[in-house]
Amino acid sequence: MNDNPVVNRRAKESLAMLMVGDALVTLVDPERHCRLWMRGPQGWRRFIKLFIEHPGLTRTLAVAELGLGVWLAAKQKPVSLTTH
Repeated sequence: MNDNPVVNRRAKESLAMLMVGDALVTLVDPERHCRLWMRGPQGWRRFIKLFIEHPGLTRTLAVAELGLGVWLAAKQKPVSLTTH
């Protein structure tokens, strides 16, 4: 990753936001969300089909992704504002 700590924090915060959003969309309708990813090589489509066929598992993984995204965001400490 970049050596700039501010850039690193922003990148991690952005990743966390993507994870939280993806998890919430998946929780609402896991089958619809997974069907959006049913393009590509046969092996990939078989992999995605597992999530479509097992919405409970998909929701469980979405909850884990949500928790990880919130944890990652919480770990990013903003630069403190100081007055000169």
